[in-house]
Amino acid sequence: MQKNDGGPAFPRLSVTRYTGGDIFSVEGTGMSIRDWFAGEAMKGFIANSEISRNWNSDALERAMETTAEAAYKQADAMLKAREAIDHVCANR
Repeated sequence: MQKNDGGPAFPRLSVTRYTGGDIFSVEGTGMSIRDWFAGEAMKGFIANSEISRNWNSDALERAMETTAEAAYKQADAMLKAREAIDHVCANR
């Protein structure tokens, strides 16, 4: 089963004009919402951690890997919460 990536974070709207009206389609290029959420989470983790103060430490590579993993876990939690909210709103 494919992991929910939330779709495109910054989709481009493509307009094709036909006689009698416009047809709109969304082109899903670029990063996913999951990637964007992870990037935002990672910025917060790094800004509030020892990683940014210890760029020359021997443990830096492992710290970066751990931070990246945590950022994607946070992104997955955000997508899960988003799905729950969408489900509640759809059932009103």
